[in-house]
Amino acid sequence: MITASSHSSYVGVGTENQSMKVNGNVASNILDSDDDADEYHDSFSNIDDDLTYPISSHRDDRVPLIPAEFSTVPEALHNFITVFESRYGGLHPPFARVPLQNAIRDAFEQQGHPIMERRPLAVYLHNDMSVACNIFAQEVICSDLVTSLLKEQFVTWPWDMTQHDNRQKLFEWLDMLNLHDLRSMLERMDPARYPLLVVLIRDKGVMQVADISWGNYSKEQVVEKLVNGLDMHQRIKLTEAAEERERIERENVRREQAEEYQRSLAADKAKQEEQERIRNEQR
Repeated sequence: MITASSHSSYVGVGTENQSMKVNGNVASNILDSDDDADEYHDSFSNIDDDLTYPISSHRDDRVPLIPAEFSTVPEALHNFITVFESRYGGLHPPFARVPLQNAIRDAFEQQGHPIMERRPLAVYLHNDMSVACNIFAQEVICSDLVTSLLKEQFVTWPWDMTQHDNRQKLFEWLDMLNLHDLRSMLERMDPARYPLLVVLIRDKGVMQVADISWGNYSKEQVVEKLVNGLDMHQRIKLTEAAEERERIERENVRREQAEEYQRSLAADKAKQEEQERIRNEQR
């Protein structure tokens, strides 16, 4: 079970016929008891009383990262980036401006590119209703440490979960990808747990949540989670690259055998034709 302090566990969802198929234990493994929420909220009770934290970072008149109504997903994500930069500055990870399905393909299905160039997908989910949203965005996501790591090693896709309509849109996309249990986990989650940074990897066509960073994490903790996801992704890439090399070698052997067989057939045919020619001349 992945909790706010867990580092080793992760859960899986899969792909079949180019669609995502969910492992039925995704939501239950990530967030299956009230103990997780208690642990998360208890972490805020340890914050120094002298530090200033907003009672609520949400204001009704605040310009949303993503409005409730938009024409296209790229338009919505362009708005996300524009408003995000107006709030937190220009230093931030390179957020993808494509639908989630496209971001998944960009991360894990780079046709024509070597396997070792594949990158894990980091999904940043923001929610202005969380007390931690400004702190996490400004001090963690926009830090040099986290930004540079996400820029160099990940495909990063953002979404704003503040408004009900936009949450529903994400849930619909997850359903379209058959990520029903992941949707269920997010649907049940307390808004105070946001923002989230979810690391997704893929092993043999199976999508997996490698790790999750919660809104009360420091940048060092987030980097630890990201590196953990990278390590898992690297092991998968090494295995798949080795399997790809073996597959290519097998194909080369089969091709060489087929070519040798065709050469042998051609030689036999030429020999037979020559023998037939000689017999005809001797008549």
